[in-house]
Amino acid sequence: MPAPPNPRHVSAYQRIIEGGDGQLQSWLREIDRTGALPEQHAAIDNAYAHGHVAGLEEGRAEHLDATKTLLLALLETRFGSLDDRVLDRIDDAQLPRLQRWILAIVDAQSIDEIMER
Repeated sequence: MPAPPNPRHVSAYQRIIEGGDGQLQSWLREIDRTGALPEQHAAIDNAYAHGHVAGLEEGRAEHLDATKTLLLALLETRFGSLDDRVLDRIDDAQLPRLQRWILAIVDAQSIDEIMER
């Protein structure tokens, strides 16, 4: 069983908490509420926000790559090997255009017809 705190230390801590400019009381309330000092809480929030944004960007990039991979597989299955011009256009395209091209595969008669959309 731990020893009780030294009464002299407790009273010194009480004087610090009860007196002063209120900053310590404010910090203690923040620690009680969040488990961290205000500066630490802000740093945690900042790190979380950066991680969240990085995760979103990574997810978007992975989705774009997956869509390009799907389009390439569908085109190669339907029309055979693709020339560099088509590969370059797919590599440079953004998601909305890639999605249009994927849908165009259903009824297009040629790769050129798809790339025109």
